[in-house]
Amino acid sequence: MPKSLTEYLREVGEEEVTLTINGEEHKCSKTEAVARKMFLLAQGGTETITTSEGEATVVHKADPRVAKMLREFTEGRAAVEVVPEGDKKHKAGRYDSSVSKRLNERLGMKPSRPVIPKLKNE
Repeated sequence: MPKSLTEYLREVGEEEVTLTINGEEHKCSKTEAVARKMFLLAQGGTETITTSEGEATVVHKADPRVAKMLREFTEGRAAVEVVPEGDKKHKAGRYDSSVSKRLNERLGMKPSRPVIPKLKNE
């Protein structure tokens, strides 16, 4: 029986990698390495990467979208909001947890939505 993508992702996530954190080598799973990268992108900061051409320092700006995603992961999947009947202001099926909403309000962040460019009819 063929495996699902989720099963493959779990297997690959368990593979071991070595990270250097504050000058010390740290063995961890690929899943932990991805989690550490997500926190770096959410908070912003610098990291030193090693390439075939040598070492390079990369500066990351804090990304509120990644921070929001981390909050939602750690809180559990947010429930779908129920739209009151006749309320045209709210969109059906919008995902957002109440804790995430309060944090967004406190931080003055609005949920970002992708901007889809309009095509000109020629």
